[in-house]
Amino acid sequence: MKPGGECCWSEGGARVARRLAAGLMVLCCFYAVSVQAGGRKGRRPQHSKSKLDPWYPVKVEDPAIFAKLNSLEVPELDMRSVCLIDGFVFLRNLSKRLDPAGKGVNFVIPSGVAGRRVSIDLSHIPMLDAVRYICMLANVECVLQGGMVIIRPRSAKKGAE
Repeated sequence: MKPGGECCWSEGGARVARRLAAGLMVLCCFYAVSVQAGGRKGRRPQHSKSKLDPWYPVKVEDPAIFAKLNSLEVPELDMRSVCLIDGFVFLRNLSKRLDPAGKGVNFVIPSGVAGRRVSIDLSHIPMLDAVRYICMLANVECVLQGGMVIIRPRSAKKGAE
């Protein structure tokens, strides 16, 4: 307190306090999102189709490939303005290294969406979530079918299924 009972916060000090509070809120939001995305090591979200987003870009027709993608943990994924095809080639090679059987996961990408660019930075998440986030950023969907992941343009029906 200043002499005379006035508050010592000047207008500039109040502005700084508001910016600090806003920054703290942003950090809390990022932390909450990273925890939900499995950003903390050892914590994996357990997905069931009923608890997913209204538009979940992954259509599961082969439960075995779903389980395989969910069991492979991506230690770090850092892509900056990468073509979709290059990103999925990287994930294919990474899945071969992470898969105990050494087979990995095949990705099929049509030429119409192969050139789309994405930027993403993730760590310690299941490969299924990495694929889902990349699909959401590129505005495509994927179908887990026949032991492979098929990437295709997003269907016009939003929230159908």
